[in-house]
Amino acid sequence: MAFAGPGPELINGRAAMLAFVAAAYAEAYTNKPVMTQLTCEPLLVALGVALIAAGSFVTMTQGTKVDGPGAFKPNAEMLNGRVAMLGFAALLVVENVTGKAFF
Repeated sequence: MAFAGPGPELINGRAAMLAFVAAAYAEAYTNKPVMTQLTCEPLLVALGVALIAAGSFVTMTQGTKVDGPGAFKPNAEMLNGRVAMLGFAALLVVENVTGKAFF
């Protein structure tokens, strides 16, 4: 699989969705910025990204058509992933400028 097509964007989108929700929860619980959280638990972050990538590769290599009910369609997942990537990047920028947790 090359770095083209839906694969890399799907994996990055899924990782960004998980990262944004996890960062918001952890910030609300610990009041620490994202970069501080990443330095505290790098193995946990790497494990989460690896599991997302592995799960995405399995469905892509098996040729399985993934189509969910209602609003859970592949196009909606791509859009949500893109928004999560932008949101997570904005969260990092805001926290870097202000020097404190956003949530």
